[in-house]
This record gives sequence, structure tokens and C-alpha cells, in this order.
Amino acid sequence: MTDGILPDNGLRDREGRLRSRLWERLPKDWNDPLLRNAYSLMLNVGAGTVIGLAYWTVTARVFDERDVGLAVALLAAMRLLAAVTAFGFVGTLTRFIPQTGRRTGRFILLIYAAGTGSAVAACMFFLLTLSHWGDTYGMLSGFGAGLVFTAMVAVWSICTLQEVVLTALRKATLVPVANLVFWLARFGILVAAALLIASGGEAVSWTVFLAWIGPGVAVAIWVNYIIFARLVPAHARRPGRSGTLTRRQIGRFLAADYIGSIFTLLMNYGVPVMVAAQVSREMNAYYGLTIQLGAMLEMLSYTMSSSLTVEGAFNSAKLADNCRQALRRTFLIITPLVALAVLFAPLALMLYGEGYAEHATDLMRLIALAALPRAIVELYLGAMRALRRTRMIILVQAAMAGMAIGGTQILLPLHGISGVGLAVFGSQTLVALAVLPSMRKIASASPSGQSLVDAAIRWAPVVLLALALHMLFPRPPVSGIGPLTELVAEAMGMDGGERAARWVPLGVALTCLPALATVFRRVGADPRAAALAAGLFVAAHWALAPPSVALNVALLLHLLWAAIVTRSLTLREDDPPPGRAPLPGGGTRSPSGLVPGEPWSAARPGDRAALTGLLIAMSLASATLHPIAPATLLAACLGLMAVRRLAGGGPLAVAAAAALVVSLTVPALHAGPLPDGGTVVPVAAAVAAAVAAAWGLSRRVRRGYSDRTAGVMLLAPIPTTALPLFGVDVPISAVLALAAPYAALLTAYLVFPGASAPRPGGLADGALERADGEAGPSRGSQTPRLHLAHHPCGVDAEDGDGRDRVGPNLPGTGHEGA
Repeated sequence: MTDGILPDNGLRDREGRLRSRLWERLPKDWNDPLLRNAYSLMLNVGAGTVIGLAYWTVTARVFDERDVGLAVALLAAMRLLAAVTAFGFVGTLTRFIPQTGRRTGRFILLIYAAGTGSAVAACMFFLLTLSHWGDTYGMLSGFGAGLVFTAMVAVWSICTLQEVVLTALRKATLVPVANLVFWLARFGILVAAALLIASGGEAVSWTVFLAWIGPGVAVAIWVNYIIFARLVPAHARRPGRSGTLTRRQIGRFLAADYIGSIFTLLMNYGVPVMVAAQVSREMNAYYGLTIQLGAMLEMLSYTMSSSLTVEGAFNSAKLADNCRQALRRTFLIITPLVALAVLFAPLALMLYGEGYAEHATDLMRLIALAALPRAIVELYLGAMRALRRTRMIILVQAAMAGMAIGGTQILLPLHGISGVGLAVFGSQTLVALAVLPSMRKIASASPSGQSLVDAAIRWAPVVLLALALHMLFPRPPVSGIGPLTELVAEAMGMDGGERAARWVPLGVALTCLPALATVFRRVGADPRAAALAAGLFVAAHWALAPPSVALNVALLLHLLWAAIVTRSLTLREDDPPPGRAPLPGGGTRSPSGLVPGEPWSAARPGDRAALTGLLIAMSLASATLHPIAPATLLAACLGLMAVRRLAGGGPLAVAAAAALVVSLTVPALHAGPLPDGGTVVPVAAAVAAAVAAAWGLSRRVRRGYSDRTAGVMLLAPIPTTALPLFGVDVPISAVLALAAPYAALLTAYLVFPGASAPRPGGLADGALERADGEAGPSRGSQTPRLHLAHHPCGVDAEDGDGRDRVGPNLPGTGHEGA
């Protein structure tokens, strides 16, 4: 061997190690087939969104709105006919290609033939009944026009199915490449048409239509060559592919999934056809382009659902893990996109023209919000396809489509195209709430990484409830809109602050939820009680309808203050109150036998100083709202110090007192007075809330816990009723609004009085052990029951119906191995 020259095997080993190191540097998610497929499809959607935005911007700017509306109507009909026939085979492809083995090529060709043939048959029926579809589709009455339209429907069917085939073969990375070529060709043809066509009319409509779908012929030939020449043979050679599927199994699944897909397609594509037949061409243009932007958000969750079905077919044992991962990643991606779409919908639509921003802003926001519950439904359907539960697939899609179509028929004449958005949002929200319990069971089949998904599933109904209440039953606009709010409103395309004032209650309700989650967790509430309390708070906030911006901001400020205090500024474990002995798991028990539900904080001195400075700034800023804000913070600070739940609270109390004095002596700083919401109803609500909270607290005490933090925060707004002595009006509804979060928590203890699972510095429900290992007595003559097992999610070991569950032993209780 010559020096300096490696043998062939050594060179290959070195290159293999280099490739391995490079691959390990890639994001971990890219090594997971579930996420790799989903991310590739999402990238395809994102690239299509960017190029499609340019495509439709050129279309809307260059051509007349009536001609664009006609082209959009043709595209809607084409997509409906292709989808009704081809989309019904999508679930079958994703579910069974992983298991067809050597018969994969024949299976794909059979589906192609069935989808294309049914698409042609549907086109013939559509063309023969054109007179029943309105004047919009009259341009298809000729033989040549009908032939071209039918050919394009067949091409779109193949393009739809080939993407599914690539996904099922775990080669979804090719989908964005193919569609990038497709989009560039579309854009090039459109630019050329804009330069060459000077007149309007049907020629423009046909050009826009053919530019959209025509390049699909070349793309379909290229992609399917790769599929049948390379991917299918490689898939058939892989070991472990089952070839024992019967035609009966595939046929039964295909029939059921096809029926279910018809219902979804009637909603996704039938509703646009209904709109096109009932509104003017201009309004149809506004609706058609806006609904396509919203559909791109929904496609993000659909891509994850398809990948979930494929991986469930490849390995059903990992379905629970994949389901949890899909939930986490989907909401992590689509939630900020939905927020941006809601906030800046007018700016996005302004790219199409002023008419779009004027008439379609509310529709855009409703469709964007509907993407959140739609994500839950789509992931649930993906899991159902992997499990081959066809009856549930049909039921879910039929319910969603029936409510959307029925709601559109009712609301479209009343509210125009915005009524369609209301119908879609309402139907998907109701269906998502219905499938959440089943989704949780599927995702909870394995305990690993389960707590985050459980929390998301518990809190998703809270978010959906807030959206549904404020969108479907809007409250009166709040008063006191300031210059900053008006500036933000103008950036969002709203005229003045009046429209922004209608969104303030919903924005505050959603913004309060993270702070609520932190407070409820830190006071040791059962996760189920925390979610229930959040739902009660959302309903109470909607019912009370705080009438001013100042009160809404004061509520948010109060919750943020409480979240920081309970998270980092409670007494430390090594600094127990006098007369209390440390417990084995941290915390202390009073001589009465009660254990604090909240864990001790362990913030470092530097962090504690920084957080204290932040809280002081928040207290001083509260002086600019209304005296009720600093007065509530002062009462909360003094109360927590009195019950020894706040360490180093002196500076906070001084800052709150200073803010209160400034607010009382300089009324010009106030954002405005608090409108009076009446007396009878708030007083009745306050009495009912007090009774429910006292009852829930008594159940909590009988369980063996003292909730001093929640009690103090509940009572903190009450001293503000003395502010009228200083000439400041404080409506009872304002006091009740500030106390609502903690009244909701104590009320939730009526159903779930236990505590969360053990954490550093705190104890779980039922783990009331003395230092010698014996159970300590609770208040009264009852002895707390010991629970040695806790749910892996961190929920109470006792179900709401009183039956104990068996699970892993708790370390540190002296009962390991029992």
C-alpha cells in the first residue's frame, strides 16, 4: 500500500463517519419521519402561500374584478369536481401504501384510474346541468370549453393524488420541489398574459384559469416518472412490509372514508360554489381570494394529519407518541400565524385592493381563527384513519359539514360573506370540543411526554370558549380608548378606535390565560381544576363585560403581578414560618394539620431583585389606570405578607401605596372613570360567587390543604370599596371583575379539590406524611386518605367520581414497592 493513500474500505468508513456527523447536526425533528414529512408539506404550503400571494396580487391589480371573480368561480368548480372524486381516495392511499409491499405500483395505478374516471364522470354531469348552477358558469356551455375544463379537472385529480403518494412513501420532501416548479410556471404564464392581453372579458378569465392549472400536465408526468421508476421499487424491496391486506379490508375502508370525505369537501368546496351562485361577481372575488388565504392555514394541520396516518400505518405502536408530537408541533406553528392573520388581516388584504380590505377583513379573521379548532379535528381524523375507525370518520366529517352548510345558508343572507366565516368557525369549534375527550385518550395511551399534551387538551376548550363567546356573541365596545390604542387600530386597518374597542375584551381574555395557568399551577391546584377555573373565568369575563380599557388592563396587570409573585417570590423552603417543621418533600404543615398547596419558591437572589424591580415598576404604572388598580395590588401585597406567602414584600407594598397616593391626588393621570354597570346584577353575581368560593374552599380544607394565596387574592379587591370616601367611584362590577379569577378557582374546587402532583418544594394531593411516615390529621375528626399513586400527567390520583386509580409509587413516601 502506498503511503498517504487509503484503501477503498477505509475511505468509505471515513466518508460514512463524516456523513453521520453531518446528519447528527441536523435538527432532531428532521430525523423523525412524522415531522420530516409534515415539515416538508408545510414548507410546500408556505412556499405556495408566498408565490400564490404574488400570483393573486398581480391578478387583482392587473385585471378587472369581474373577470377575476369569474376565473375564481371556474377554479372553485374545478377544485370541487376534482376533490369530490379524487380526494375520497386520499385517506386510502395514506393508510394502505405503507402495507401494500410489492403490490404498491398496481395499487397506485388503480387509485389513479378510479380517481380520474370518476372526475370525468362528475364533469359530464356538471356540464349537462349548467343551467342549474347560475349564469356564472355559462361560459362552459360550448363543446370546446367543456372539453378543456374536463381535461383540467382530470389533471388536478392526478396532481392531488401524486402528492399523497409521495407522502405515503415517506418522500414528501419532493412535494415542495415539484410545486415550486408548478408555481413558477403559473406565475410566468400570468405575467406573460398581463403583458399581452389588453382587453377584458372571458379571455382574461380563461387565461387566469389555465395559468393556474395548465402547467400541472408537465409536472404530473415528471413526478409520476420518479414515483414509478424509483420510489415504488425501493419501497417494495424494504423488509417488514406486509402484503396480506385483502381487497375486502381496503374496500370497506375506502367506502367509509370516501363517504366521510364527501362531507368535508361539501364544506370546503361546496360552500364557495354556494356563495358564487348567491352574490355578485365582485363579492365573489372578495370571498374567493380571502378563503384561499384561510385555507392555507388549515392545510398546515391537514399535512400533519396525513403524516400521522402514514406513520400510524407503518408502526401502530408509536401512534400515541406520534399523536402527542403532532399536537405540540401543529399548535406551535399555527398559533402565531393565526394571531398575525387576525391582527393584520386588513394589511394583507390591502395588497389585493381597497375593496378586499373593506369587505373581507372580518371574513379573514374568522377563517383564521377557525384554523385552531380545525387542527384538532384534522389530527383526530388522522389518528382515526390509522386505527381504521371508519364510523367515527364519517360521523365527525358529517357533523362539521352539516353545521357549516346549514349555518352558511342561514347567515349568508343576513351578514353577507362574513356570515360564512361565522358558520365555519362555529361548526369547527363545536366539533373540536366534541372530539377532545377521545383525542386525549388516544394521546394518553403512553405516559412518556404526556403532561404537555394533557395541558394543551385541557386548555384548548378554554381558548375555544373565549373565541366562541366573543366572536358569536360580541359584547359592547369598551370605553377609554387612548391614543396608543387608536394608533395600533389604524395599523390593523380599523377606522379609529371604535372597532378596536370591540376586540379589547377578547384580547384581554386570551392574554390573561397564560398568567392564569401560572398562578393556578403555583398554588397547587389540580390541573383539571385549573382548566375548569379558567373556563369559568372566561365565561365570567364575557358576562361581566368590563366596560373600560382601564379596568381590563388593571385585571391583566393584577394577574401578571400574581403570576410573578407566586412563581418566584413566595417563601423559600429553607425559610419556613415560625412554629412549622419542614416536610420530607418540602413545605411545612401548620399545627392544625393543613398543608399549603403552593410550593416554596427557590428564586436566586439576583433574580429576586430583578423581579422585585419589575413588580415595583408595574405598581407605579398602575397609577395611570385608576385608583382601583394600585389599591388592589396594595391589598394583595399586605395580605400575602400577613399570611407569610410573600418574601421581601416591603418594597412592593411601599410602591403600591405610593402609586395609590399619586393616583388619588392627581386624577389627571387616570385613563378615565369606570362606567357603572348597575347594582342588582353585580350584587347577585357577587353573592353567588362568594357562596360557591366558600363552599369550594371548605372542600379544599377538608382534603387537608390551606389555600391562603388564593383566599388573599380573592379578597384583595374588596378594600377598594372604600375608595368612594376619597371621591372615587368604584362600581361593584369592577370589584367583581378583579376577583373573578380566584373566585373561579375556588369554585372549581367543588369538583376537583385535590392538588397537583409532587414538585420540588411542594406536596401532592394525598401525600400528607409526617416526618416519621405517619399520616397527619386534617382539620376536624377526619383523616386524609393516602394516595400512593398519581397519574403520570401530574393530576390528582383520585378521579372526580371518587374512585382511586393505581399507578407508579411515589418516591419519598416510605411506600416504594408497596
